[in-house]
Amino acid sequence: MPPPQAYAAEIIQRTMILILQGCYKLLSRLSISSQAHGQTSQVFRDDGTYQPGPSTDFNAFDLSGEHGVAPASIVFGDKAVQIRDWRIRQVHPKLLSVTNENGNVSRIYRSDGTVYDNFEDSSGYINEDLGEPTCAYLTSSFLQLGDWRYGEMGGHLSITHRDGKTGPHSHHNAWTLVDGEVLAGTKEGCHEDYLPIGDWRIARTCETCSFSRLIISSQAHGQTSQVFRNDGTYQPGPQTDFNAFDLTGS
Repeated sequence: MPPPQAYAAEIIQRTMILILQGCYKLLSRLSISSQAHGQTSQVFRDDGTYQPGPSTDFNAFDLSGEHGVAPASIVFGDKAVQIRDWRIRQVHPKLLSVTNENGNVSRIYRSDGTVYDNFEDSSGYINEDLGEPTCAYLTSSFLQLGDWRYGEMGGHLSITHRDGKTGPHSHHNAWTLVDGEVLAGTKEGCHEDYLPIGDWRIARTCETCSFSRLIISSQAHGQTSQVFRNDGTYQPGPQTDFNAFDLTGS
């Protein structure tokens, strides 16, 4: 049986909300469309601008003829996915960018829920190499790229950071979706900062603080039992700071 990557385009269609590219006239476009209602919610253009929806043109479910995208056009990388000349990439644990290969950044999502336009410093092509596939994968309900998820939530396409922000909101959180079978890409490298053990986590945190810490925390009660510091000392619990289930400061 061929590997699931060979059917990446069809697999993404089954999620009902499709992220694919259409090349029309002189501009390359990345469109986000819903199959259920035939509507396009947003179109990113390679000049760094975007067209808001709703609209029915440049629909990702109408990719007939020369504008179609073959499965080989979709490639997973290091916390990234590339769709022909477009790249969606976690450029920093707190930043996700949508970039065309010409260097224009159509969208930048930040973990605090804010959204920005064309900042070259956040380009997904600053590092030209897409990298080996690492924590970039597709399930039947979401696409995960590092600490970010594109998920289908009751007719919505939600772009959510692991910290829980979906735009300026916290509802339609794609991190509440069940982590299912990997249909394309890989989960390898997704837990590089922590080790889950049942209801517990052992996590590395606060690398940018004065001390690097290794913490042991329970999710059930939100308590940290012990914190080890890289100066050889430790802090006993119980405590709620430096919690392994809240790595926002790491």
